[in-house]
Amino acid sequence: MRPRFVQLAGRRKRKPKICAGMTWEIITQESAEQGDVAYQGWEFERQEYPSVRAIVEDPDIQYKSWGGWACSPAQPDDWIVGEGDVDMYTGEETRYDLFVRHCDGAPLTHGETWFLHKKLGLRGKIAPKSAFDEARRYHRLFGTQRALT
Repeated sequence: MRPRFVQLAGRRKRKPKICAGMTWEIITQESAEQGDVAYQGWEFERQEYPSVRAIVEDPDIQYKSWGGWACSPAQPDDWIVGEGDVDMYTGEETRYDLFVRHCDGAPLTHGETWFLHKKLGLRGKIAPKSAFDEARRYHRLFGTQRALT
């Protein structure tokens, strides 16, 4: 007979919420010649979602053209880089970046990263599960994200 799950102190462990932020930058012909952006800012800085599924179902995120992860293979502390949309009249290019983490600061799990990768149609590879497990262990011990080198 298998032991039953015992609920301590009448509480269940709550699943942490996911926080996302999206930045934008506009590149003009003049700023491209200087190797800079003309304008940049936050579309939204810290928006809470109940799960990664809710992120990919958000129309503000779902209908952007996402390219891939900032690094390949994608690491636990990585972000998603968008493909540029070019305005055919002005020639300005608008790019978006998407930053996704747990609201407590913990990195995403390997499964959550894989889900985003598949549902947003991202290019590139994802680091092995062991890299994600190590980053989450580090966060639990020290409360911050380890700088990946």
